[in-house]
Amino acid sequence: MDQFTVSAERLPFVIRGDTIEYNTLAFMVRPQDMVEDLLRRLPGIDVDRSGTITAQGEVVENVLVEGKEFFGQNTSVATKNLPADAVDQVQVYDKPSDLAQLTGVPDGEEEKTINLELTEEAKQGYLGQVTGGLGSKQENSGRYFGQGTLFRFSPRTQFALIGSGENVSQPGFSSQQLNGFAKIGSSAARDLEAHGYSESVGFGINVSHDLTDLTAVNVNYILTDVGNHSRDTVSRHQLLDISQSAISNAASRQETDELVHEIGFNVELDIGEGHDVALQGNFDKSVSSAVSIGMERLEVATAPQQNSSTTLSDHSSDQLRGAIELIWRKRISDHGQSLIFEASSSTQDFDGLNDLSVDMYSYVPEELISQKNLHQLQEQINTSTLHSQHLQLVHPLRSGQRLTAYLQHSSRRQDNEKLFFDLAGTFPQSIPSLNDGLSEKHTNLTSGIGFGWNAEDRSWFISVDLKAQHYIRKGTTILIPHQTIRSNSTHILPYVLAKKNLGQIGTLDFFYRTRTFEPTTRQLQPFVDNSNSLRIYQGNPALTPEYHHDLNLQYQLYQSYSGLNLNVDTGISYVHNSIIRVRTIDTQLRQHVTEANGKGTWSGDVGLRIGGLISSLGVDWTIRGRMNLDRRPELINGSENTGRIWRNSLGLDLEHYQGNLFEITTHGRVFWNEIKYSLNEELNQDYVTGRVTTRVSGYIRNRWLMNVSFQYQILDRDTFQNSQNIGALNMSISRLFLEGRVNMRLEINDLLNQNQRLVFTHGATYIQKTLTESLGRYFMVKLTYKPKLM
Repeated sequence: MDQFTVSAERLPFVIRGDTIEYNTLAFMVRPQDMVEDLLRRLPGIDVDRSGTITAQGEVVENVLVEGKEFFGQNTSVATKNLPADAVDQVQVYDKPSDLAQLTGVPDGEEEKTINLELTEEAKQGYLGQVTGGLGSKQENSGRYFGQGTLFRFSPRTQFALIGSGENVSQPGFSSQQLNGFAKIGSSAARDLEAHGYSESVGFGINVSHDLTDLTAVNVNYILTDVGNHSRDTVSRHQLLDISQSAISNAASRQETDELVHEIGFNVELDIGEGHDVALQGNFDKSVSSAVSIGMERLEVATAPQQNSSTTLSDHSSDQLRGAIELIWRKRISDHGQSLIFEASSSTQDFDGLNDLSVDMYSYVPEELISQKNLHQLQEQINTSTLHSQHLQLVHPLRSGQRLTAYLQHSSRRQDNEKLFFDLAGTFPQSIPSLNDGLSEKHTNLTSGIGFGWNAEDRSWFISVDLKAQHYIRKGTTILIPHQTIRSNSTHILPYVLAKKNLGQIGTLDFFYRTRTFEPTTRQLQPFVDNSNSLRIYQGNPALTPEYHHDLNLQYQLYQSYSGLNLNVDTGISYVHNSIIRVRTIDTQLRQHVTEANGKGTWSGDVGLRIGGLISSLGVDWTIRGRMNLDRRPELINGSENTGRIWRNSLGLDLEHYQGNLFEITTHGRVFWNEIKYSLNEELNQDYVTGRVTTRVSGYIRNRWLMNVSFQYQILDRDTFQNSQNIGALNMSISRLFLEGRVNMRLEINDLLNQNQRLVFTHGATYIQKTLTESLGRYFMVKLTYKPKLM
């Protein structure tokens, strides 16, 4: 295709009731664009770097194709893989919850939804494309990329096939996409876009078919094999006690590989009007390995003593998981009275081995004080099962009112065991002092009642719930000496939600909720984790659940005719019986870390987002700001330190599109953070970082498409003196042939060869800088072929 233009002006969108319909012909759509590229250009819709979509200020929870789910409830599979030119309309609306659809009574739990209406041509055959690429060599291996997709849509059947293979950190499946392959919590999802650089092979198939007008079936399978290579340099400034802090510098290298098979299914049966059954299941098998080597050096400015360690770890694991859920719903009266029953079961079986070798040294200048070496084989075995049942009755009262009562029971059984063997001698020797295990059962019984009211003119919605939760935990350490652990608690959990429709001036939402948070499995396990010899971690089986209070107020305004959008939100959270970190630091500066229940903690934040359109310039603009204050206590050698953490950010986004020929986007962010220590204010820390990203795309003589992106990281050199600002420049140029069905593209990655990514993080007692090597500069030629509809 030598050139393409849009000569006719079209209405960009229309509003039909509560639905905004975008006409895709009124927006820039290039032959190789995906739906995600199209959505970025629609007013009122944002897509961030991770693929998360927001529309009119709310996170999009569903992306449908022709009104049907596509790869489950995931929002990114369709947007990242469907061609944009196959879409005729994009519809944005608030989808009522399944319960509201069953009873006919709104419950305030609408989900922001995007529905993609396909062109008539796209519904007549198969869609798809294939891409292949070869690049320059690096570390004795050439770069390559391959990906193929095939889709079929018909009134009764959806078919999707996705495959990929690459070694340039561009996996065909992101972790979010993998989650979409199952509706009840995909267990095989992994963060394929981890730090460092990766190579991966992925394959997925999804088939949805309406067997009859009353029965629908969905089956999907996915295979992924992902290897990740990372080289990190970490600098950390951490508070040690009331009078001193430490600086640690570490370097590590890690190679990981994980193979995952996963299968999921969903069957929906419509028995009659207001009566349906659904059965969902998900099963996966994963095998993983990781080899890492790391070195760390710890120094205290006020003391001559220093520590260093070298760690070599060879870890492998095998895991099998599965889950199944049954949902039965029936409307038992003409007034909407309904009964819902849900039952689910899940199981997990994990077996891991770690060959760990550690050398530790303590010394003062020019003198070695002590040396310790260990070589251990560590075996960990975890099994768990969870069964849950939920029964709910919904009784509509007068117009717009409903009364809900429910009862839920869940039981979780888990057995965890970790064995240590000393490999220093000729034969492995068990280490009884470290061996440990825990067998426990958790039981939750919850009952509640709720009331909802929706005004006839839909200007108000109020929902009030009150539930009682009784929690019982019984555990016994498996190995000698035996220890019995018992705990139980009863909580009253209120919930209030209020929504006010202010008409032309926006909406106002308020909610107050309470919830409990159970300790994680790692927090409860009494095992010693000595993979970092300078920071040894051990769980605490005596931990009890936290009790959370959350309060939030949000105001939203969106004017479709002007493009003005405003979102202001503020919230505060208080945690009673919070789980806090406990650190003990010995005379050789080794840290022993565990956790315990402590006093209350709280946090608060306020955010602002305002945007609009400068019509005379054709520029969309958005200003974003957020302030967050977090109060976190921690015990250090018996003394309590309360860390007060300020996180602040301010950003500006500018986007300009000139027909199909030119676009430029700029995103700027500034972050400033401050950490205050109650133990010693002289050790308080603060730092400022920034990031500017600019992307320019345009046609040269209507034939060649040029893309340039530049990201510049601005770093605080006062906190870590060796920090340097980083600029990453990527470029590509492409040419279309055969009426746009063939695209040849030359890509240049990291033209300045910065070969690194830098991240600042912080907690209640530390600030940390992590520098990670990336792929560095390489060149790649890609060829994409998109055949005519078959």
